[in-house]
Amino acid sequence: MVRKIAATLALAVVGLLMAPSLAFAYPAPWPSIAANRGLGKVMIDPFNDQIPEIRGVPFNIVATSRDLIAKDPALVEKIVRVFTRAMKFAKDDPEGAKRIMRKRFPDLDETVFNTLWASYRKALPEDPVITPTQFEVTQKWLNLTAQPPFAETYDKVVYNKAANAASKAILGK
Repeated sequence: MVRKIAATLALAVVGLLMAPSLAFAYPAPWPSIAANRGLGKVMIDPFNDQIPEIRGVPFNIVATSRDLIAKDPALVEKIVRVFTRAMKFAKDDPEGAKRIMRKRFPDLDETVFNTLWASYRKALPEDPVITPTQFEVTQKWLNLTAQPPFAETYDKVVYNKAANAASKAILGK
């Protein structure tokens, strides 16, 4: 499945080569690869804080189903702890985190990688806990185009038990 998704995203870059008037919306690194090759321009960078509608929307989250939370809460807690440790490591040792991430993308142009890394670092969360304000901002952003509007409540969507425990144990909050 991962290879299929990567191939699909790569085809979008190839599409820009063949039909430069096309546009596409994909997560990094594909837009930056296209821009680096002179095939287009990144129009919306969610990390540069220039778009009021997405200011405060969390970038990195752990998402799962209520079914998994009920069936295996210990697994959910382990995943959130790993996420929180990784978040803390990236904040505490950005060069070490950069070296690890660079190994994950060995074929990515160095300039593109460095640009992406600098941008992503701005979006690293401070805490795994999703706040009511973050939920509200995300809901407003989704509802700019959602039909029907997304109308769920914070308490029905957000499960913070594991995040609160990880935040306290790992971040001391």
